[in-house]
Amino acid sequence: MNKYEEALNRIAFNFGLDCLDENITEEEQDNLAKDITLMNELVEKEIPKKPNIDYVIDDTYCFCPVCGNIIIEKRMLNTVSSDLFKKSNSFCSQCGQAIDWSEE
Repeated sequence: MNKYEEALNRIAFNFGLDCLDENITEEEQDNLAKDITLMNELVEKEIPKKPNIDYVIDDTYCFCPVCGNIIIEKRMLNTVSSDLFKKSNSFCSQCGQAIDWSEE
């Protein structure tokens, strides 16, 4: 569990306690629930995901697994600076999803 997941779990726990408070309004409860949903989206983006790979004719493309944005083409993967390229593209430029470039 990473630090973002831990923070989200603490917020969700406190949200449950806050809902027991008789002074909290329904609107405040709704806002807290929305905030937790948004935080969960951020947590999910921080967990690296493998890119989707598609083979088109003589080329290979790697796509973001969340939004489908093209992250890298095979021609770039085979260059001398591919490790540098992967490190500089560890997040999708479109949606911010963390990308897992490991070979496993």
